[in-house]
Amino acid sequence: MSGFRNWLLGPQASLFADKVDTLYIVIFWLCMFFFLLITGLTLGSAFAWRYKKGRKTPHITDHLFLELAWSIVPLCSAS
Repeated sequence: MSGFRNWLLGPQASLFADKVDTLYIVIFWLCMFFFLLITGLTLGSAFAWRYKKGRKTPHITDHLFLELAWSIVPLCSAS
């Protein structure tokens, strides 16, 4: 693991660099975990719900109030 750390971060130039580097590596692996989890779930969902010949989708109608609500509420809450 130290080879990966040296490749990713380079040489240490201070006394507390080891703690900072360790924190960086922990955050890096945490981000990698969530990236792979979300990517896997997205691809799995796309594979599970992909188009299949012969399957008919239900007729979906517009819902004006709902569309206005999810457009206006974020605008009002942002300010």
